Amino acid sequence: MLDMPAAEARALLALSLVCEDAPDWASHKLKPGLETMECGLLVEGRVRSGLRVSLEFAVSPKTGVTTYKFTVFRVKLGGLQRVYQLQVNAIARKPKCWHDFVHEHMGLERIPGKQEWLDWGFREALNYFCQQTNITFVPPLADPSVFELRFSS
Repeated sequence: MLDMPAAEARALLALSLVCEDAPDWASHKLKPGLETMECGLLVEGRVRSGLRVSLEFAVSPKTGVTTYKFTVFRVKLGGLQRVYQLQVNAIARKPKCWHDFVHEHMGLERIPGKQEWLDWGFREALNYFCQQTNITFVPPLADPSVFELRFSS
């Protein structure tokens, strides 16, 4: 994955970013329990930022373990470049791989997570992500783990 220097990532995330009218969560038939949402980001003045948010929410059908992987990418001609990523794997036991421990990436910098992250639900993880990335979702995102009936008019 392409990453940028941490200072450059922090400078990009200092902007007030808006995710307007995010699409609904998409379920994946090949990976049961995986819900994703991707959307471009705007700068506060409603100008395209060249950044894209990608959210993954997964609940393992076998273990019931929940995973959050929330990422901001910069869209470049050669592909996507990771700006920031929050990865929370609520694993009660020791993960098989050191990279599965809770952590975040600020550009090239990998920052270990905190123990309390393991107790987070969707709202706590999303709130932290929004705080770190300076993103406002308009309207607020629905929790993919909560089933809601919608009425069309």
